[in-house]
Amino acid sequence: MATDDRGARILSDLNAAFKKDPSIDEYDVIPILEPRHNKSPLVLVDHKLGLELWSVKILYEYSYSCLLSRRRTLNFKKQLGIEELSSLSRAVILVNPECATVWNIRKELVQSGDLSIEEDLKLAGLVLTKHPKSPETYSHRKWLLNRLQKESNPIIALEPDRHTNGAIQNGDVSMDSINIIVGSHSVNHGSHNVNHSNHLILDTAADWEEILSEELCVCEAAASRYPSNYNAWSHRIWVVQKFYKRGIQVLLREMSSTMPWVSSHVSDHSGFHYRQFLLSQLCVEKARVQTELTVCVRDLVTEEMKFVTDLITFYPGHEALWYHRKFVFFTLHKYNDNRPRSLCKTAACANGLTENGCHEKRDDSSGCSLKKTRLENDAHMLCVKEVDSVCQTEMLSSDSEQCRHAQRYVNWIKKVYL
Repeated sequence: MATDDRGARILSDLNAAFKKDPSIDEYDVIPILEPRHNKSPLVLVDHKLGLELWSVKILYEYSYSCLLSRRRTLNFKKQLGIEELSSLSRAVILVNPECATVWNIRKELVQSGDLSIEEDLKLAGLVLTKHPKSPETYSHRKWLLNRLQKESNPIIALEPDRHTNGAIQNGDVSMDSINIIVGSHSVNHGSHNVNHSNHLILDTAADWEEILSEELCVCEAAASRYPSNYNAWSHRIWVVQKFYKRGIQVLLREMSSTMPWVSSHVSDHSGFHYRQFLLSQLCVEKARVQTELTVCVRDLVTEEMKFVTDLITFYPGHEALWYHRKFVFFTLHKYNDNRPRSLCKTAACANGLTENGCHEKRDDSSGCSLKKTRLENDAHMLCVKEVDSVCQTEMLSSDSEQCRHAQRYVNWIKKVYL
C-alpha cells in the first residue's frame, strides 16, 4: 500500500510538471538510487525533465497496473476518465516505450478525438530524447503521420495556399515546389490549428512543410543521441518516400543538409547509408534531374566521391568512410557512361554481351574482332586512376589503419573490376 501511495504521488508530480511546463522537450533519468530528502523525485529546469532513478520502478509499476487492470473491464474509459487515461499511458511510455499495448491505448484516444495528433507527436518526440532507437515509438509516429495525411488532405485541397506555387494537385501535396529548411533540433508543435474534436488541421501545404521539417529534425536529433541509429535514419527514409514522393529538389536538399552531420560523425555508417539512399534515388531519376534541373547525376556522384575522399584525408582510419567510398565508386562506375540506353546496348552487343550483361557466343569466322568499346575503356581508366590515386596518397599514410583500409579498397577494385 505504501508503494501505491508513493506511485500515486510521483504520478501526480509528473502530471503537475507537464501542466506547469507544456513545452518540456527533453527527459532523462537522474542516477540517484535512494531518496535523500522528503521531496519530489522530479526536477524541471529550462524545459528539461529529470526523474530520480529510485522512483522509476515505483512510477512504472503503479501506472502500468492501474492502466492494465482497468483495461480488462468494460467501459474502462469511463472508469478512468480521458485525462487520467492519458496521464497513466504517458507515464508508462516515458519509462518503457516498447509497450505496444499502451501505444494502442493512445491510438484509440486519437481515433476517438480525445487526444490530438499534435500532442501525441510531441510525446513521441520527448520519448526519443531518452530512447532514441525505440522501434515502437517510430512505428507510432508513422501511424500518426499517416492518419494526419488522411485527415488533412481534403482540407488542404479545398483551401490552397497561393504561396505554394502549385504544390497542391488533386488532394496530394507535391513537395518539389516547397523549400525545406532543416538544421535546428528545436521542435515547435504549437502553431497549428486544432478543431473541436482535437484533430490537427493543416490549412495549407506550408503547414505540411512545417510538420515534415519537424519530423526530419526529430530524426536528426535522435541520430545524434545514439550512434549507428539506423532506426532514426530508416524513419527519415520513410518520410522522404511516403510524403515527399522522392522529389528531386527534396533529394538534393537532403544531400546538402546531411553533409554537416556526416562530417561530424565520420565513424557512424548510418548517416552515410542515408546518403547512399539519396544517391540511388537520384540515379533512378537521372533523366528528370537532367531535364528539369539541368544537373548531371554523374557530376553529383563525382562531388560525393570528392567529399568522402576529403573526409578520409582529414580523418584517417575510419572504416565507415571507406565503405561509403566503395558505394560511391560502384555508383560512379555504373553510371560512367551517360549515353542513351540504345547506344549502350549497341556497345554491349559489339562486345558479345546480351542486354542483361551476360556473354553471348559469337562466331569468330564472321571476321568481327572483339575490340573493347569506349564504354569499357572509360570504365577501365576510371578504375586505374582510382587505384593509382589511393596508392599514391592513402596507402602512404603513417596511420596503420588507414593503410589497411586503403589496401582492402584497392584489392576490392582489382578483384571486381580489373
